[in-house]
Amino acid sequence: LQHTIRYRLQQTDISDIRTNASRYIREQAGTTTNSSISQTFTWEDRDNKFAPTDGYFLQLVQEFAGIGGNTNYISHEVKGGYYIPFGDQW
Repeated sequence: LQHTIRYRLQQTDISDIRTNASRYIREQAGTTTNSSISQTFTWEDRDNKFAPTDGYFLQLVQEFAGIGGNTNYISHEVKGGYYIPFGDQW
């Protein structure tokens, strides 16, 4: 089991939007600042991270934005993978 904590500060500027863009895109114009903290839990049983031949991994990521900046959200993400061989030569 691995646990990681991260802080992210990101500033995004959306500009030069085409006049025929959707209303949703045009409403996003301007500068936003995102300040967030996240944690990741990773359960891993792969024999090799970069070229696995056996095993699995499961990852849970939770992110909370709104500790500064002008964006507010809570995000949850689950990722996973399991190695399935196609044959001995693969």
